[in-house]
Amino acid sequence: RLPWAEQKAPISAVKEVEAKVYESIFTTTIDLSGSVEPVEIQKVILRAAGAVTDVFVKEGDFVKKGDVLIALDNTSQLYEVANLQAELERVQLTGSEREVELTELRLKSAMNRLDYTKAIANFDGVVAVVNVSVGDYFDAGSSAMTIIDRSSLKATVEIDEIDMQYVKKGQKAVLYFD
Repeated sequence: RLPWAEQKAPISAVKEVEAKVYESIFTTTIDLSGSVEPVEIQKVILRAAGAVTDVFVKEGDFVKKGDVLIALDNTSQLYEVANLQAELERVQLTGSEREVELTELRLKSAMNRLDYTKAIANFDGVVAVVNVSVGDYFDAGSSAMTIIDRSSLKATVEIDEIDMQYVKKGQKAVLYFD
């Protein structure tokens, strides 16, 4: 109260008021820009070089873990494995223990090189891109195709500072795409 104002009696009565309470759901729409990508991606890369003899899948095909996707010409690798198996049989009869051990290691190495002529799916997914076709020459280490797992996706978006007041950690969101 200001010193020159008139003094009034204090208000001591409380007035009761009845009111109805309604439940409402509020939604806010925020326009965002960003990208959505799968959490798991496999760039299919063969570890051998050679002519492509088979491509077992095409874009859009569903693949299971362990499915063979691509095969290269493996004639020389098959010959090498068969030759070393025959040599191992001969060495087991006539050679020393060390020769047997070395031949077994060479055979294991040759079998690995034979396995390198095939590409296998690492997980269940969908073939997104195929960069190779039958008859192409494939260089070791080049990407032949891409497989994605669409069961789990990650969205990376940019939110304006003005809209940050409507976003909380752990909040559920529904994304709509153009």
